Amino acid sequence: MSLSSPLSNPRPDVSDVSRAAPVRRGRHRWLWPVAFLTATVCLVIFLRAIDVRAAMRTIAGASPGWIAAAVFANFAVLPLMTEQWRHLLPRGKRPRWGTLWTCVTVSMASMNTLPFGGGHAVAAGLLVTTEITDVPGAVSLLALEQLCEGLARIALLIAVIATAPLPWIWQRLTWILPVAVLAGFAALWCLARTAAMHPEGTGWRARWGRHLDVLRRPRVFLFAATLSVAMKVLALAAVFAVQEALGIHLSLGATLLVLAAVTFATAMAVSPGNVGTYELAAIAAYRLAGVPAAESAALGLALHACFLLPMLGVGYGQTFWRSIRPVSSPPRRAG
Repeated sequence: MSLSSPLSNPRPDVSDVSRAAPVRRGRHRWLWPVAFLTATVCLVIFLRAIDVRAAMRTIAGASPGWIAAAVFANFAVLPLMTEQWRHLLPRGKRPRWGTLWTCVTVSMASMNTLPFGGGHAVAAGLLVTTEITDVPGAVSLLALEQLCEGLARIALLIAVIATAPLPWIWQRLTWILPVAVLAGFAALWCLARTAAMHPEGTGWRARWGRHLDVLRRPRVFLFAATLSVAMKVLALAAVFAVQEALGIHLSLGATLLVLAAVTFATAMAVSPGNVGTYELAAIAAYRLAGVPAAESAALGLALHACFLLPMLGVGYGQTFWRSIRPVSSPPRRAG
């Protein structure tokens, strides 16, 4: 039996740890004012690209209770996504919920402001700078989140096929999404399997595969995918609430068709906030459902406004608060 010496395993000085913690929290402090200024510039450019007055006139003439319900349904997506990201992280990595909430809200604001993948780059940068994970881990988390999103879109597509007649072009393209999701799942599974077979490996497959640990835990991954489906249900509730707010009563199939149209049309942002793309997709779906042109345009504007209000507002508020929040000073030593 060997006795460990106090000198070989010294106890850390509590005062040293308390002094070091604030420095660690404030290490990336300068990034938040820069992020706030950048977000403000992007928001101004974004607002100049949309017809804010037309959207506000449309919402002003709608039922305030239903509009509030639509905004709340879209806001409720954010805590679900935070919980999903938390479960998609590897085993043993459980960051503070508030830190992950900041990453999700600022990332969603960026994804709905910056085109061509800029928002996903911001999300990866946030996950790294907040020390939740490293670069391979951030990219792996976003890939897993997109995999869950793909499964939810397949469920949405099945629901649309079962309840509403699809245009012929949609019928021809319905097989593309399942094939793409299956290919993505297979590629990520192979990386996760490689990491499991070579736990001490240093190759890029092993390094990236370690962050895909959730794929080898089916119950956890199924829960994360279920959260994506729940987010689609909330989005459907928001679409229904906006329709009721403007006095447009449509069937479940038509409402699902509208949600599917805006979901697939905005899968890849090609303009700030998907301005134009979102409205055109909504208008096309409403016209297909037999809604007159004027009402379809009003619904498209109101839907997009009720979606952007929580997505941009919460993330922008988080960025502003982080940029002005003072760094806590180290506690004084007793005595």
